[in-house]
Amino acid sequence: MHPKKMLLILGGIALLGILPAFFLLVQNSFPNTAWRQSCQDWSTFRAQGIELNNNTWGKQNTQDYTQCIYQNFERPSYMGWRWEWPEQKPGVKAYPSLMHGYKPWNKHSSTQKLPLQLSELEALDVSFSVETKYKGAVNLLLEAWLTDSPNPTPYDRTSEIAIHLMQNEWPGQGGEYYESVEIDRHQYDVYINHNMTVPGDDHTWSYLSFVNTGKPILDDKINFKTFIDYLLSKKMIIETEYLTSVELGNEIDHGQGESRIEHFDVRIKQ
Repeated sequence: MHPKKMLLILGGIALLGILPAFFLLVQNSFPNTAWRQSCQDWSTFRAQGIELNNNTWGKQNTQDYTQCIYQNFERPSYMGWRWEWPEQKPGVKAYPSLMHGYKPWNKHSSTQKLPLQLSELEALDVSFSVETKYKGAVNLLLEAWLTDSPNPTPYDRTSEIAIHLMQNEWPGQGGEYYESVEIDRHQYDVYINHNMTVPGDDHTWSYLSFVNTGKPILDDKINFKTFIDYLLSKKMIIETEYLTSVELGNEIDHGQGESRIEHFDVRIKQ
């Protein structure tokens, strides 16, 4: 799976003049524009307070996989990723995603507005438009990290709020069923795990997930504050915690696919 024509390769980043065959979504939408791509683990592209990361956090010893991110030169906010992961050991292998804020593993924030203590958060709206094609076990996940420190590290994580906008052949939920609710016009099943652990991470945190039970949510404006308010009302989080980052991406267990993001915007009011 290589480009038909590659103008330059520098530091793992390919500058593409003629689009490769695997860019099916890109090719259909922008046939005459230039893109760049990177297939290196953890490579990052940036645009307007957003960071696109080729996150492969759960790959462990998985071999023979491909995951690449790409970005349009003329419209840098147009970004996406493609993947092909073999069906080997079950579990999430990767989370290629867009991020706004200060992810606890980073040492910087993409915005001056985050981290922000929940007590100061008045509104949090996330709008997006995603075009995606996939086979296998994959979801579309909108999530936020909470910490107990305004200068977060991985060991300061307290809660992960995970909104599953879509699941396909998903092997199971990350917690115990709590209840079904309607939030912000959509129906969700709520799953809770207050002792979340994953391979390679010696820290535990609360995994608070909302699984959409209707049609996939691919183009919408989500009032994320309503999910936070719900969790506050259930005393699952507290107002002294800090919102550090908001992310949108595909968690991948196995399979192949591609997602292109036309629009991703996070609006914060305090």
